[in-house]
Amino acid sequence: MKLLVLGGGLMGPAAAFQAMVSSTVEQVIICDESETQLRGALAKLAGKSGASKLGVVRLDLNNQAAAIKLIASFDVVVAALPQAVSALAVQAALQAGTPIVDLSLLSHAAMLKLQALAQTTGGLAILGCGLEPGLTEIVARYLAEQLDQVDELHIKCGGIPEKPDPPLGYKIVFGGRQLPLSESDARLVENELCFMCGHKMVYAGFKKNNDYRAFGVCEFCDHYFEI
Repeated sequence: MKLLVLGGGLMGPAAAFQAMVSSTVEQVIICDESETQLRGALAKLAGKSGASKLGVVRLDLNNQAAAIKLIASFDVVVAALPQAVSALAVQAALQAGTPIVDLSLLSHAAMLKLQALAQTTGGLAILGCGLEPGLTEIVARYLAEQLDQVDELHIKCGGIPEKPDPPLGYKIVFGGRQLPLSESDARLVENELCFMCGHKMVYAGFKKNNDYRAFGVCEFCDHYFEI
């Protein structure tokens, strides 16, 4: 299998490494618009197992014709790009007919456009992979499966301290190089319609410990909130 990784920042080389060590992968190419990013990616992976499979190509996704031509020569694409650029990657992959796994969460407007394109081309795009669910949820699920019975599973997300301590050091591996890491519109329901997309909310509920909890889910964009 030939794998194309779009993005030479922090996440892209990590995805490339996982592919390099796989016996089913024969070639891994990392693409980025920045020569500096590409050199950095090569330096990170130099000497690692499977490094002989690795190569880099400079690519500007704004040049969709070049992107489509390159992507079409690979079996699968992993996009590890900022949200603003990911839509271009998915768009090119859908037109090239190559399945793509994208790590970011695209805007609703971009999703609608790409959904229409996917229906036309018959292409496959898996969006938000690694974001929701992310590593935290995957590890929690794995640990839960090691136990005989799990009644509840709680995951907490904290802030970033001013003075990071070892051993983790709170290294930021997503969200770019500036804060806030994630900025989005608040979720609002007005007249039983989702504020994000204007479609109808579907309501449901469940009883837990004599406490009734209700929640709403948009039937179109899957936005969720607890009432």
